[in-house]
Amino acid sequence: MAGLPSLLVVRTTTSAAINDSADTAVIFTAATRNTGPASWWSAVTPTNIVMPYAGPYFVSLHLTWDTVVDVVTPSNPSRKALHFANNNSIGSGDFQTGAGVDSLFATTASAYCQVAEIINVTTPGDIWQLVAWHNDADDSGTRTRTLTTRTGEVYAAMVGLVYLGDV
Repeated sequence: MAGLPSLLVVRTTTSAAINDSADTAVIFTAATRNTGPASWWSAVTPTNIVMPYAGPYFVSLHLTWDTVVDVVTPSNPSRKALHFANNNSIGSGDFQTGAGVDSLFATTASAYCQVAEIINVTTPGDIWQLVAWHNDADDSGTRTRTLTTRTGEVYAAMVGLVYLGDV
């Protein structure tokens, strides 16, 4: 497998509603780059990324949230998070990496969650998912936040993967 590394970039350009305190797998709308096997991502199962090889991968994860004014107090800041989950499950025991952002006010800075790191895949064919979560409950106890693509900005959600075992 010597040569250029296998690369996959998937994204979504559509808005996605994420309910309060509910782990939600992100639905991707397109693979903008895939130099590895076609089975890495398919529109038939748009939340699943199927890791083709065992070994190390560089992963870059990104979510863009709306900037609706948060209903929070200093003791209960708004929290938005992303996780990369293994085994086609979005239970917290399957979260392999992630990032969160806390904020008391809706700002552009609080709209982005992103992480870049190295992960190790132990079994070829493992299914991974990008999972979004927030806790912005309003006075009624619920609120839906939206992953969104703003004009001139990055996509609502994106995952980039580079397999490092063949470089």
